[in-house]
This record gives sequence, structure tokens and C-alpha cells, in this order.
Amino acid sequence: MTSNPSSASAGDLLTPLQRERFAQIADVLIVGVDGFPNPSEIGIHNTWIDLALTTWPAMQDVVRAVTDMEGDAETVVSELRTSQPQLFAGFGLITGGAYFMHPKVRALLSYPTATLVENPPLEGEWEYYLEDGLLDPVIQRGAFLRPVPEA
Repeated sequence: MTSNPSSASAGDLLTPLQRERFAQIADVLIVGVDGFPNPSEIGIHNTWIDLALTTWPAMQDVVRAVTDMEGDAETVVSELRTSQPQLFAGFGLITGGAYFMHPKVRALLSYPTATLVENPPLEGEWEYYLEDGLLDPVIQRGAFLRPVPEA
């Protein structure tokens, strides 16, 4: 059986052709200036759009619809902006999200990365929560696991 190179397999979010189109259109939406890279230069059409779409799966149809549009990238952006503003806004939002997740862009913005901050209980804090007996039924019941049904 032969596979169509423009169709995505079950595990892929976008086809290679859609990724290429995404990079072209993203470069029109976000222009690298003042030391900021173009989206295609940092590969947001690969890892970063995948991360964004995995985080927000509802946007997959938006990205596919835009990347499947006919015409050069500038025409697509212009057409979207004027005739399909909601689709344009959604595509811009997910594209911007993928771009601003990239470590190079975050560093250029001096945007801090997420760090784990320890928050140990204060002295006597856990005893406070046990004073009124509200948690007694939970403590008496003990720990239990409920199986999660498969999707």
C-alpha cells in the first residue's frame, strides 16, 4: 500500500506539506526584526506547533484549514484577515503561542522559564487542618485508587 505524502498518519498532527505551508504563513504573520528570528528559522512548524496543538487540540482543524488554503502565504493571510476574521484570529493565536514558547524567543523577551518553587508547610499547619474533624472521614477511609476508563 502506498501512502499519500500530503496526508497525516494517525500519530501525526500535520502532514509534511501542511508543516511547510505553516512555516510560510507563520513567516508572513510574524516577521523577525530587531534580533528576533522568523518562525521558520526556529522551526516552529515542527516541535513547537506540535506542542501548541497538543496543548490545545481544538486548534488542529484551524491550522489544517489555513494550511490547506490555495495561494501564496501573503495572499492567504490577506484573504483570511478580510474574509474570515475568526479563522485568522485563531490561526494567529496558535501561531503566536508556538512562537513565544520557543526558548530563543523567550530569552530575547527576558521571559522567565517556569521553575518549581518549594512551598513546605508552616510549623503546625497540618495540625490546624485536623482540629475541627472535617478530614476525619477521609483519614478513616484511607487511600484508594479508582481505575480510569480507557478513552
